[in-house]
Amino acid sequence: MPFTLPQVETLPIMEHVDEARKFYEAYGVVIVRILDESRCDDLIIEQWTNIIQSQPWTEAYKVHAPHDPHTDRRAFLNFIKSPLSAKTRKEFKEGWCLHRGFGACCDPVVFHLPGVWQVRQDPKLYDVARALTNENKLWVTLERSIQKLPGEGENEFLHWDLDPMNIEDVDSKSTHVCGKVCYTQSRFVCVPGTHTPHFFAEFKDKYGPYYYNIRDGTPKFAIDFSKPDPLNLVAHERAYVVPAGCVVMWNDRLLHGQIKTQLTDPIEFGCYVGFRAARPNEKYKKVCGIDELHDRLKSYNEGVAPQLWPSLDRIQFYPKRFQNFPKLLQAYIDKMPPTHPSITERLTGNKRKVPHLVPWRDHTYTPPQLTNHGRKLLGLDQWDSSSSSSFSDDDDDDNDDDDHDDDHEHEHDEKKIKVKEEVEVKVKVKEEKEVRDHNHKAKNKSTDVPKSKMQIVTDPNNMVSWVCVWHSDVMNE
Repeated sequence: MPFTLPQVETLPIMEHVDEARKFYEAYGVVIVRILDESRCDDLIIEQWTNIIQSQPWTEAYKVHAPHDPHTDRRAFLNFIKSPLSAKTRKEFKEGWCLHRGFGACCDPVVFHLPGVWQVRQDPKLYDVARALTNENKLWVTLERSIQKLPGEGENEFLHWDLDPMNIEDVDSKSTHVCGKVCYTQSRFVCVPGTHTPHFFAEFKDKYGPYYYNIRDGTPKFAIDFSKPDPLNLVAHERAYVVPAGCVVMWNDRLLHGQIKTQLTDPIEFGCYVGFRAARPNEKYKKVCGIDELHDRLKSYNEGVAPQLWPSLDRIQFYPKRFQNFPKLLQAYIDKMPPTHPSITERLTGNKRKVPHLVPWRDHTYTPPQLTNHGRKLLGLDQWDSSSSSSFSDDDDDDNDDDDHDDDHEHEHDEKKIKVKEEVEVKVKVKEEKEVRDHNHKAKNKSTDVPKSKMQIVTDPNNMVSWVCVWHSDVMNE
């Protein structure tokens, strides 16, 4: 099982597609630069305007910046991309959106922001996905945007968005690649190499006795730090810096997690964008009663959240734990005008009335404009039956090329995409290993002391360069 990452030169993927693909297959992750700074700034402002500034709080709780992004763009961006003072952090925390702890809200608006759809349907991002999945006919995932305050998140939240004990067709190659597009510098936490058939066979054999009570088909599986760790997975956890403008793409079978942001970090902005084979998941309807394609189109046309995440977890408008602790939800309701239409009640299992919030809708919503290529990625149009089912370096499928030509011409006219010079980036990280006694940890857990001591550094003399970076047109309006 390859835990140690080799020293790899940073190379343009399409010129070295076989090497890039082999790297992804071995370690389960690559990083690609797709956005320039100006485009990242546009997307930050889009989130600020449509999410942060659109929360239904009373004026006392509204989040304000000292500069207006639409009248003083540079000053606003200098402020919002810099570390926040303790006073500002406290004010922002009071007025931030739901799911503040995770750092990505589930307001209906986040699923179909126009700027996010420009990223989703970018042909170059699609080309990366089809190179990694060996699939041409793909759907893009409909996921949320990231707005993570300093000091939020969790250390050691290592998990799979699937059941590692019961993976269907474990010996076949996954056609689902997950992704996170970073508008500001971010980090990605994972255990490299934990996505292969060999690993899962070993994991099931060594960990099965300690996780005997996990029900088959669970949509999420987290490593329990109080239990034995025969393969030292926690000790092999790695955190990598992801520069602004890059997308980190990982195999959906890779063990991954998150790291708590430092109080001295700026706000983290980004969005989740993944790709998978363009066919409905048969289990989708069994879980929520709605065909997956029907739900995708309903979400896009009406501006509402889908029913399920790609993992088949239900999408929760507010954190699920609020259902068990109504006072946590009431604290948000108290920030709203008392007559707000989203405020209601629900009955618990014992018929007790507790506060409840239904998603607030944008009644001015208009579905974002899609290119011909984007319509296929959504599922609004079908991929041509003549399209190849696999990717090759010299793929000359006429229909596919025509789609790309149409897309490039359309985006030139509508979005004024400016071709920039090809860019190369090295993502660097110094790894600090610490083998932990899990049983001792379980007895001495503290929310004040980070359990993981991974260090993010920028010393070029102590780096592992592990990312192939795309040589492409950087997106720009």
